[in-house]
Amino acid sequence: MELIHKGKILLAKGSVVFVRIAIGTVFLWFGILKFFPNTSPAEIIAQRTMDKLTLGVVPSEVNYLVLAIIETTFGLFLIGNIFQKMIVPLALGHLVMTFSPMLLFPSEIFSEIFIPTLLGQYIIKNLVLFSGLLLINQKFCYTNEKTCVS
Repeated sequence: MELIHKGKILLAKGSVVFVRIAIGTVFLWFGILKFFPNTSPAEIIAQRTMDKLTLGVVPSEVNYLVLAIIETTFGLFLIGNIFQKMIVPLALGHLVMTFSPMLLFPSEIFSEIFIPTLLGQYIIKNLVLFSGLLLINQKFCYTNEKTCVS
């Protein structure tokens, strides 16, 4: 029984680490793709969304480069378990913004009501990343209660 209990604890601790590294890998991979033109399937929608959100004040190429840097940084920091207290909430905020094309360009995200296009599915999958980051944040707060806001 003791061995089973220790195994469960090890799996519980390891699962949060695995989720953090997996989400970090997704951020890093997708961020790196953005440094190379025409490699990210989200390039056009990301640029158009950023143009709308910045009211066209910031050049599209600059927005996209900043997005590449942000996502790559999130990935590296999540994988390396660096500055989690800061990175996780920032990444959560970033993921909230990834849903804005659903409001800005609904006809490109849904072919019919509640039937997402491939691009829509690409966006909706961010719910899984968001959930994983919430889990990481909850684990962080549980082990560092004094540093978390109640």
